[in-house]
Amino acid sequence: MKLVEIEHERCNEPDKTVYYLAPEHLTVEEIKRAVAEAKRLYLLAFEKQTSSAPLPARPNYDNLPDATTLKEAKQRMAEYDRLVKERNSLIQETSESFDACLKRAGFISLHEWPDKIECVADWGHNHGKKFSY
Repeated sequence: MKLVEIEHERCNEPDKTVYYLAPEHLTVEEIKRAVAEAKRLYLLAFEKQTSSAPLPARPNYDNLPDATTLKEAKQRMAEYDRLVKERNSLIQETSESFDACLKRAGFISLHEWPDKIECVADWGHNHGKKFSY
């Protein structure tokens, strides 16, 4: 496995750095392409979620015209429920994260390393002292 450092930037400013292990057989260029492809797929999914039309207001029995029959009111509610299910389905289908896109390419997040040993280095109340770690 190869250690990969991914620096996330926004508007040419550093935002966050994450670390992954990439499959050994991938070249540097293939790793860079996989990262670019994961970003592209994530942005496409994000765009699908945010570009869909907003849901109409939920039908309210109190605001229906007096001449509305119970059957018509139930149809309006059923149509609204169908739209909600459609929207939820779209969100579910397109909610894959950047991390998930990389994992499909065989990357392993170091945050999820299975055999990691977690330790705490408690420095106590040594405020103002310059430690190098």
